[in-house]
Amino acid sequence: MWVLVGEGRDKLELWRTANWERGPSLPRHLQNPYNAVAFSPDGRLLAIREANQVSLINTTTGTVVSNLTLPTDSDHSVDVCFVGAERLAAIFLDGSVLIWNLAELRKELHAMGLDWVETSQ
Repeated sequence: MWVLVGEGRDKLELWRTANWERGPSLPRHLQNPYNAVAFSPDGRLLAIREANQVSLINTTTGTVVSNLTLPTDSDHSVDVCFVGAERLAAIFLDGSVLIWNLAELRKELHAMGLDWVETSQ
């Protein structure tokens, strides 16, 4: 499992809780401590909401595996969370929720040859 630690803007780091070793670097543009974040239940993905998108990051490599676009009027999303292992939700100030079916998304990406590679932790 992982924890995300920050010391301010552009200083967010992943740390593996099993041995407290520093994890991979995150893309700089996603290192805003005010971005909403969530870890998948298995710890393999980190979702970071930034501007009008949610980036899915492989926690083992630190690479962005997918960018999910939020509606253009979504400046007021306040949180992201995984719903089980197969869904990701973005929650908005007006009470609305946008849910992505990640299993279905991966099937579509796989059919196009764009699926991300699973790595063990």
